[in-house]
Amino acid sequence: MRRRQKLDVNEPAHEQTEPSTTGHWEEKELVIRDGQAKLKANVFLASFDQRSDKAAGESACTALAAIIASWPQSNQDNTPTRAQFDRLIVKDSSEWRKLYDNQDLINQFPNKHFDIETVLQARLCPISILHEKSFIGFFGPEKFETLKGVLSFDQIWDEIKRNAKGDNDMPRIYIVSWNDHFFVLKVDVNAYYIIDTFGKRLFEGCNQAYILRYAYVVVSALHNVGNILYKDFMIQPLWDTKIGNKFIIHFTYGCDYDMKGKLTYGKIGEWRFDKRSYTTAWPPKNLPLPPPGVPESVVTLVKMVNEATANIPNWGS
Repeated sequence: MRRRQKLDVNEPAHEQTEPSTTGHWEEKELVIRDGQAKLKANVFLASFDQRSDKAAGESACTALAAIIASWPQSNQDNTPTRAQFDRLIVKDSSEWRKLYDNQDLINQFPNKHFDIETVLQARLCPISILHEKSFIGFFGPEKFETLKGVLSFDQIWDEIKRNAKGDNDMPRIYIVSWNDHFFVLKVDVNAYYIIDTFGKRLFEGCNQAYILRYAYVVVSALHNVGNILYKDFMIQPLWDTKIGNKFIIHFTYGCDYDMKGKLTYGKIGEWRFDKRSYTTAWPPKNLPLPPPGVPESVVTLVKMVNEATANIPNWGS
């Protein structure tokens, strides 16, 4: 897919003061319907999906996928906040409803489930398709005489893996059509992302759009790295509050609290520790410890950072 111009899909999310509008990654165990396979992956959820009353986009998945496909290319290093993800769904569903005014389209698509060519011709989004880097295939085509020579799903996946590194180090963005449904696949060197506005595709009963991230799972598979799995291997402050018998503290999220120990996630706290504060500078020695009431995991994390900086020779020089 080629990006024509940067798409400013939304104004900044000014209301990011509560976790409900900021959102966060969660680790979920997903089970295939026949129960024969399980996968643990990180999931980022919107507040609702395209079928909600707020979005009113029951059959809008094609338009949503096409427009949302511009987001990763315009914002390579960022995941939308939950508020921004919500607005993308609402705004893009409204763009889909504008196609109702074209009676010829309604005659052609009475269920209002437009195909990707129709959406692109309507110029709902500033993208175009690179046909030479697109694929059409089937599960098990070798079983059918008429499908000889057609790409299989595994062959398509092999091509995607080989081309994970896009032009100018930009991620590759695919719009995927699967069982009459469209979603976005972002392929980066170190992680793959599925962005889908139809919650039910994640698991039965889900009514929230989602971003599904495969990071270590993908990289280890690409390089044939075997793994020994340990239950309860690590914690992630601030969402995991107790240390227990875990092996690793994995620091991802910024920790913001007021001086009473109350979490102010999404809003800079009176006390904070966020690795992003030290992108261009060394963390100082003797970072102040959290105020009383802050979870054990966060306190231990800061103590361990202080211990490390105190014992690394020439720290900060």
